[in-house]
Amino acid sequence: KPKRDTSNVGVTCRMLVEVKSVTLASDSDSQPYGERNAQFPDCVSTRASKHLRALMAHLEADKKRATSGRRDRAAVLFLVQRDDVSTFSPCHLDAAYTHQLSLALEAGVELLCYSVKLEADTGEVVWGRRIEYRPNPLPASYFEDQSKNKERGGKGKKRNQEGSKTPPSKKTKAKEE
Repeated sequence: KPKRDTSNVGVTCRMLVEVKSVTLASDSDSQPYGERNAQFPDCVSTRASKHLRALMAHLEADKKRATSGRRDRAAVLFLVQRDDVSTFSPCHLDAAYTHQLSLALEAGVELLCYSVKLEADTGEVVWGRRIEYRPNPLPASYFEDQSKNKERGGKGKKRNQEGSKTPPSKKTKAKEE
């Protein structure tokens, strides 16, 4: 049995890739970009955020241990399983994931997005075209607030009659009664 070569001779870098399956698309009428848009995740996914943090942690650890000029790379690959979309963006349904993706991109995680198609007669997966990434158009503060709230385990404070997020004090409640 041949011995496996683990010397990394001739290897310029290693690349960790997290692959995500994308099936959700939004109608063009609801998009600020005016086109049909693929989105991920299609529900709240703490596991997907955890995967992004793992990629970020790997890149950070690689910076500390890299003695040669070789640096590891990390990427998230979104495979869009439909051909009726023009762009891809993180979905507003999971604000924490959207925020985590922006942090991952800032940390050096690469984003790749391609359409794929399953050929019904042969069962082959066929690569399609590269899909343009568009950041979610909601303001970053929205995602930061939602992420912090999610980390605390709450669903958010309800707004009182004045529109403030802080609930009325006990004294105010007593006066109202």
